[in-house]
Amino acid sequence: MRRLVTSDEQLRSKTARDRAIALASAVLTGEADLVEVSRELWSRLGELGLDWDDVDYHALGVIASETDHLPIGAERANWDPEALARKDPEVRDAYAWAEEIGLPACERVVARFSRPS
Repeated sequence: MRRLVTSDEQLRSKTARDRAIALASAVLTGEADLVEVSRELWSRLGELGLDWDDVDYHALGVIASETDHLPIGAERANWDPEALARKDPEVRDAYAWAEEIGLPACERVVARFSRPS
């Protein structure tokens, strides 16, 4: 039996799709920080039905998971300056590899979800 999609589900899907496009676009234009928004973007892709088998979901999930212990963005204000200085090389390295896998993922997200459905 085929399941009917309700208007609420369609609205949630459209909202998740629009938010994913907005986040990925902001990363690509430099308006948003890839590492900072990776968790939310990953979550939006999950709402759209993607999982670990999807290359973009996987890339953003790995970034979110591998950087959640680092002082990023506003979280830095909660850290001791000496601790920040010790963590900064790790933060720089994380950004370097995150961009290698995350920027192509953001490009694909924009391309995939900007198409009319």
